[in-house]
Amino acid sequence: SDGVLVVSTDQGRLYAYSALDTLQVTHWPIEPNVSLYPTDDWGEFYRDTAALLLKQSDQRAGYCLVLGCDRGQLAYELARQSELTVLVVEPDPEKAENARVLLEAAGLHGMRVQVVQANFDDIPFSNYFANLITSESFLLDAKVPGTGERIARHLKPCGGVAMLVTADRPDGRAAEPDQVAVGEWFAQLRWEQPGDYVQRDRWKLFRRGKLPGAGEWSHQYGNVANTSYTVDKRIKEGLGVLWYGDPGPSAMINRHEAAAAPLSTNGRMFIQGTDKVMCYDAYNGTFLWEHYNPGAIRTGVFNNRETSNLAASEDALYVAVNDKCVALDARTGEVRHEFVVPTSEDGVPRAWAYLAYDDNLVFGTSTVREELERRLRRRGLTVKSQTDAVFAVDAKSGDRLW
Repeated sequence: SDGVLVVSTDQGRLYAYSALDTLQVTHWPIEPNVSLYPTDDWGEFYRDTAALLLKQSDQRAGYCLVLGCDRGQLAYELARQSELTVLVVEPDPEKAENARVLLEAAGLHGMRVQVVQANFDDIPFSNYFANLITSESFLLDAKVPGTGERIARHLKPCGGVAMLVTADRPDGRAAEPDQVAVGEWFAQLRWEQPGDYVQRDRWKLFRRGKLPGAGEWSHQYGNVANTSYTVDKRIKEGLGVLWYGDPGPSAMINRHEAAAAPLSTNGRMFIQGTDKVMCYDAYNGTFLWEHYNPGAIRTGVFNNRETSNLAASEDALYVAVNDKCVALDARTGEVRHEFVVPTSEDGVPRAWAYLAYDDNLVFGTSTVREELERRLRRRGLTVKSQTDAVFAVDAKSGDRLW
């Protein structure tokens, strides 16, 4: 490229060879130099705007799409104040290059922020990837970025937010938005897309709901009825890849061991690993949380030697380990409740076997695990029965009902 031979190695290094006598050596990533962005009133302007966007959208991880930029300072502040990966689309080549230079000097471009020169109605990104969509050009000049209909395909279902903000510019220039154009932009964005629309004096927000007709996979075989299918009405031929990546094989159980299948509800995907259960955004692959649960592995599930230890509702994941089942908050991974199997008459400890969720009830069975039974037999002890209780628990209160 440009008379330079660029070579990569399996050690993760890049080398450049040139016929020139002198060649500038650059070490990457470079040390950040945030002083290139102003810390005056403009710095406060962008800092406060980014804080407002993050607070009202409640999006701090995943991907952010910024439509239009001046020098990329809004993207800089969004990346600095959150864990978002920020993708900026700017139609003007000169503005795009200027923003790249400043963001690279700040140590962010190519790592947390990426500026792409493209038209708003022809953005080269995948569907459903953005947790947050906003616009720096609208913030500065009050011009609606592209058409809402074209932008809508990038907004993530199940909570993705599109938000436009206006604010008083430090230089005193006032740009009043065309309220009709703004209304049409959001109307196009919301067309056939269920969700919540919130309007204030200085900002407007649309939070996308579920895709109409989308199905879910809440149990090992689809649902609590074990039908092995969902009533999804959206899937058609011509499937493609939305994302790829984690968790990778290192955290996973060998597929030939036939462990519990991943589940997906309300835009989240739950995966039981070797010693932890992991949660990812089902639409863009963002890692959300993990909960360590050594001993939770159940193998032989697919050939019916064992039941799955996972069940999911809209807002919780239920995981059975040994004699307990924990209810994990689907959004944060925090433990909501802990359910314990009933005690047995013979005093032998029982384990949680079957697990299901339906209509705010958690169902389970108590059983003696094969491993425990073998240990008891070696000690000359016998067990009256393997499965001796079927029970139901209130999923909200944790009370055992019967």
